[in-house]
Amino acid sequence: MKDHKKNIDEIISLYKLEKFAEAHKEIDNLLLSDKDNPYLFNLKGIVYRAEKQYQNSLNNYNKAIILEKNPLFLNNRGNLYRDLGNINKASDDYGKALQIKPKFFDAIINLIKLRQEEGDFVESERLSLKAIKIDKGRVEGYNLLAISQLKQKNNSDAIKNFEKSLNIKIDKLIEHQLAILKGEQVQTTPIEYIENVFDSYSKNFENHLINKLNYKLPMLIHNKIGEKVYKKKFVSTIDLGCGTGLCGEFLKDISKKITGIDISSKMLEEAKKKNKYDNLIKKDFISYLKETKNKYDLFIASDVFIYTGNIDKTFNLVKKKSETESFFIFSVELCDGKKFKFLETGRFAHSDYYIKEKCKENLFELIDSEIINIRKQNDEWIKGQLYIVKI
Repeated sequence: MKDHKKNIDEIISLYKLEKFAEAHKEIDNLLLSDKDNPYLFNLKGIVYRAEKQYQNSLNNYNKAIILEKNPLFLNNRGNLYRDLGNINKASDDYGKALQIKPKFFDAIINLIKLRQEEGDFVESERLSLKAIKIDKGRVEGYNLLAISQLKQKNNSDAIKNFEKSLNIKIDKLIEHQLAILKGEQVQTTPIEYIENVFDSYSKNFENHLINKLNYKLPMLIHNKIGEKVYKKKFVSTIDLGCGTGLCGEFLKDISKKITGIDISSKMLEEAKKKNKYDNLIKKDFISYLKETKNKYDLFIASDVFIYTGNIDKTFNLVKKKSETESFFIFSVELCDGKKFKFLETGRFAHSDYYIKEKCKENLFELIDSEIINIRKQNDEWIKGQLYIVKI
């Protein structure tokens, strides 16, 4: 087996640049003179996985492991099995990697995440403590320990471990999680936090939202447009925070062109499968509205303002990017008072007074508002308000 360190470094650079075809070509050239090198097959498995060519990836990981039972190869194959939803095989590979190398940090972290996905937070807590013993200088162990403790209602210890993580490395996601736990008031949710949550949630998002939380907001929006908006066909619709495209299911019938904006690439992958949107763009919608030259005559913001308190920027940009005779339909979670509140759930709620004042400031004509049941939480309905304004 030859030493190809320089070549492998070049291949890894190509992989990181997503130049997959060039990376494969370089690996294949090396295999011509070193056909039994397990590291090269492992590398091909990594590149194929990035391309989502999962069977080719598996074939190459298998070749690598037959040649050498290396814990790195087993960990990588475990990651692939996890992608494929084969939890048992993923768990088996992580376990085998740890048998060979008990202090393999990446493998134990992957196993912790797997246990958390299975809902075994007692075991994930035990493994997280083990990970911290292996390497006290890395944040992953503390963060996963805190999550395991949160899921077991041990908030005080979770706070301590998130704080230990932040002492090692500043992270906006962890800072936001701490703010939620401590009941601090914030103005908006970090984009990175939203992206992380929905990327990890995308596969089960619709099933959980519709079947477990009884989420019916897209249908309510559809019905409200039919009842209150005289304009029956829109030239250009924009779905702000479109997620998996639940609103797109009905927007196609009333819009000539629909654009969906979302910060989560994995949510957009699910939306694309519905084939309802003309354009799907990965971006936070504030940045998109600032930059785009396009204008729209229907704006949808379904369950979006739960991630931002101050809505001045959104209202101002919607006004600037609206065609003559445009409509804006949006929902909020409700709270008392005259402003907005950051809730212990990590979401924002807005008062009816605050929304109406912002409509007046932007010269939006309020056509209709209705108190609605947005979704269930702990078997109780979350109260919200659905608004239709003419811009």
